[in-house]
Amino acid sequence: MLRLVFPLRAAVLLALLVVTLGFAATADARYSYPSSEKKAFMKSCRASATAVANGRLTKSQVERYCTTALSCLQDRLSFSRLEKLSTKLSSGAKNPDAKVMTACIKVAAAKVAGSK
Repeated sequence: MLRLVFPLRAAVLLALLVVTLGFAATADARYSYPSSEKKAFMKSCRASATAVANGRLTKSQVERYCTTALSCLQDRLSFSRLEKLSTKLSSGAKNPDAKVMTACIKVAAAKVAGSK
């Protein structure tokens, strides 16, 4: 089983968005991911967001950020496409779905910032 990790590139994008920085997760996502993979994503996202924010976000804000990012991804990418994106980003390869990841990071940062 491939464990999704919050890729380094996504963490860098997160750093740019989260430092400058509300929650309503989408209950009915278009795609459903396996529970174990959602848990792995959330764990990795929390660790990355906490490290990148360097104490500037509360635990609640980190949770909002990660839950919103996951909901956004589930609305836009099938699990298969997300696995491919994670693999390609981890290896440094380009993938057009990286734009979806970037868009979801922006949506999540906006939720934390309270602008959406």
